[in-house]
Amino acid sequence: MIRNPFNPQFGKIPPFFIGRQEIVAKISDGLNDTNSPYRTTLVSGMRGSGKTSLITDIAKEMNNSEEWLVVNVPMNENLLVNILGMLYKKATPKMKKIFDRLNGVSFSALGFSFQINEKSQEFSYQVIFTEMLEILKENGISLLITIDEIQNSVQLREFASMYQVWIREEYDIAIIMTGLPHQISELQNEEVLTFLLRSKRVFLEPIHLMDIHATYQRSFASKGITFETEAIDFATKSTKGYAYVFQLLGYYLWEKELHEKITKEDILTILPAVQEELFRNVISKVISELSDMDIQFLEAMSKNDLPVKLQTISEELGKPNNYLANYRARLLDCGIIISPRYAYLDFSIPFMKEYFELRKRLM
Repeated sequence: MIRNPFNPQFGKIPPFFIGRQEIVAKISDGLNDTNSPYRTTLVSGMRGSGKTSLITDIAKEMNNSEEWLVVNVPMNENLLVNILGMLYKKATPKMKKIFDRLNGVSFSALGFSFQINEKSQEFSYQVIFTEMLEILKENGISLLITIDEIQNSVQLREFASMYQVWIREEYDIAIIMTGLPHQISELQNEEVLTFLLRSKRVFLEPIHLMDIHATYQRSFASKGITFETEAIDFATKSTKGYAYVFQLLGYYLWEKELHEKITKEDILTILPAVQEELFRNVISKVISELSDMDIQFLEAMSKNDLPVKLQTISEELGKPNNYLANYRARLLDCGIIISPRYAYLDFSIPFMKEYFELRKRLM
């Protein structure tokens, strides 16, 4: 039995990681060039666009080199502690013995502790981190740190201020961070973080529909199953190029008992399961971060054929266009809606219209 090649789990590198190979190669190559802008990279995109899978794939690629030490950490209040702890954990036995000789810090399998009482803890982090970077540099090892889902926080600002110093002092360190579009935009208001905005920005666009079309055909052909033309076209268009839905739809279709030729009816029977997971894992979380007026704007969109004119939304809500312009701009900035052509708006996430229709029926 052929294993299901589709993997809708968040953060996992799926077997069919399509539309991203060129980005992975470009960033990986850039990391090996000390003058490349990719040495500091910000990856942005909507939930489910494949940000975490992308940096996981890059980290895996760099881990294959003995010249790189890769540390992957989440964005939380223990950012600096986690980086230092993981740096030690990922080091080779030889490097650990050298780290163990550092003054002012004691490493163990459970973490580390400071012994510098007369200094502030933040100063201790910077001193120890800098000494570890010096050791890595002396041994010809570069450090890559990946931080997933960055947020404007004290911890990120502390790390950013240190990172700027390390770059000026020519330590061989690189960082790749991911964030939602609106989170990245919020960084512009923090002076200490503005240097990050001068880094290489990578926005994960929807996967090209031609790639999805070909991948669906090729994957199911591996177990002797083909698509009716109407079915493959419908399945492809249903994803809207959204990475998570591409994986979800492929996964559920693979698990379905199929005949030798997939029909549109086969696709329709799995859509409720696809929508249920999308609503729960993506859309409900996106909606929870919005204001009441943002949600009303989206609800008004969902009541009309898409794409819809802003004027139509204005009439639906009884609000002037200039009032709604700020909400339109915010939703575009968040990547929740798109403007496929002048003066028209559409949802960027598949089945969002269906989500609001269901929401209305259940309220």
